[in-house]
Amino acid sequence: MRQKRGLVVSYIKLARHKIVLYRKHNERRLDYPAIFFSGTPVVESPLHWSGDAVHLKELLTALDLTGMVTDDRREKIPFTKLVSTFSQVFHIELGDSREVKRIILNRKLHPDSFLDALSLRLRESPIE
Repeated sequence: MRQKRGLVVSYIKLARHKIVLYRKHNERRLDYPAIFFSGTPVVESPLHWSGDAVHLKELLTALDLTGMVTDDRREKIPFTKLVSTFSQVFHIELGDSREVKRIILNRKLHPDSFLDALSLRLRESPIE
């Protein structure tokens, strides 16, 4: 009986300790929100992706493989950042970035069908 009581008391002390820590943490978040802010601004964009999500995934995978999309220091950005940014800009949920790339790269037939369609459209467009 005594051992059970000691166990209960230790659980109560641990719970109390965690509550105090969480409270301090939340107070710190209120006092210093910049510490907890991710630094990634929310993109307010009037643009919407009206095509299939898989087409945007194909385009993003190609852009990532070329390494042409960079940050302010001209360093290639991670694919996760590319996917999340385009998702915000075009108001479309693309899912897990690892899955996005894997799906496109594992396609057996026509892994670049959208890019082919873009290229064809560009070649066929009339000169204005």
